[in-house]
Amino acid sequence: MIKLLTAATVLLLALVASPAGQAAGRSPAARAQDKASTTILVAMDGFRADYLNRGLTPNLRALADKGVRGSLRPSFPSVTLSNFYTIMTGKTPDHHGIVGNQFEDESKVAFGGRLSPDKPETNIKQPAWWRAALPLWASFEAQGGYSAHLYLPSLGVDSAGRPPAHYVRPTEDIKIAAEPSQFFELLDQSPSDRPRFLTLYFYPADHEGHEHGPNSPQLNQGLRDIDAAIGSLMAGLRERGLLDRVNIVLLADHGMAEVPFTQRIVIDEGLAPNTIRPVSLGAYAAIEPGAGVSVDTVAGKLVGRRGHVECWRKEDMPKRFRFGSNPRIAPIICLADNGWDITTRDKAAAARTGTTPAIRGNHGFDPSNPDMTAVFVASGPAFKPNSRLSIVDNVNVYSLLAKLVGVKPEPGDGSIAPFTPALKAD
Repeated sequence: MIKLLTAATVLLLALVASPAGQAAGRSPAARAQDKASTTILVAMDGFRADYLNRGLTPNLRALADKGVRGSLRPSFPSVTLSNFYTIMTGKTPDHHGIVGNQFEDESKVAFGGRLSPDKPETNIKQPAWWRAALPLWASFEAQGGYSAHLYLPSLGVDSAGRPPAHYVRPTEDIKIAAEPSQFFELLDQSPSDRPRFLTLYFYPADHEGHEHGPNSPQLNQGLRDIDAAIGSLMAGLRERGLLDRVNIVLLADHGMAEVPFTQRIVIDEGLAPNTIRPVSLGAYAAIEPGAGVSVDTVAGKLVGRRGHVECWRKEDMPKRFRFGSNPRIAPIICLADNGWDITTRDKAAAARTGTTPAIRGNHGFDPSNPDMTAVFVASGPAFKPNSRLSIVDNVNVYSLLAKLVGVKPEPGDGSIAPFTPALKAD
């Protein structure tokens, strides 16, 4: 959950207000010089795969119907930071080190919260968190490419610890409305100066899903807002004569499940105070022992199936999660059944009194659950039209993007094989 309450709105304004007239000034000769393709990655936080069937997103559905449609199985844990970095690096969270939205490193230095506007100094600007894996944009730029990125929180750093050269960071009050042509100004540069790899980030599906639930009117309006922005993006590309040179990949990091307020698991129920120290709570919990308490003691209290939650020592997690070896992972991991929320006595009491808001939807559940499945749509000259893919593990997306942007990929945990049926022959 990345709290950018106004980001989608102002980004929508940016796309809608971009001056199409700039394209008219480009000569046919200038357009003809543009031989190389461009790749645009549109990251739609929390856009569950079946949202595409609600009849609320005609622009996205048109791309899916004419191009490539599939769905993505997130990596565990099915949360934002972990999964967008898996997509950007081709490594599982166990290997790229972003093992949740909240976690601690091996020296027990607090992560400082989510990679969001509330604590930028302690997370997004600190290279140490990201250095276990090299993101795709860094390889692209190291190999001579120019990329540009708007708002995506899990971008990481290059080998020198630097963020992308052209990166608009997520902030609480994004001022993009003051420069509404910012995105298309990049594409209106001369072919030799234009970025060839760009990312956009849309937030409302995640925000409204958490606040109001995945079946709420507010969520449906968020889907309409995203679709309007996608329509404006495609219209701008069409007006600039770029559609036949742009490969566009639209995807999400995870889905969303309904979480009724009555379905709460109090993980410290029956434990002495301060027996455990939760690092993360929600659909899954990362648990450290309290001060002076051993891991064995906590494991004896929590490990196993209890009602609607199951806990493991991290080294004993089921192999299908591909999670448990990274030193940043807490020693005890608990996973709730779909639609349940792991909390503590104190937090449950605060939610009952209204001191803290209660969520209506959440993610972080078992990646194999259909509610966690994320949308995947692609279109452009690299793709076969009218292609349909079965569900694909999202660790494979990196290999696809590397092929599209034309860089030698880093070794990773995925493969391009699941996408080859939808790709045209070279």
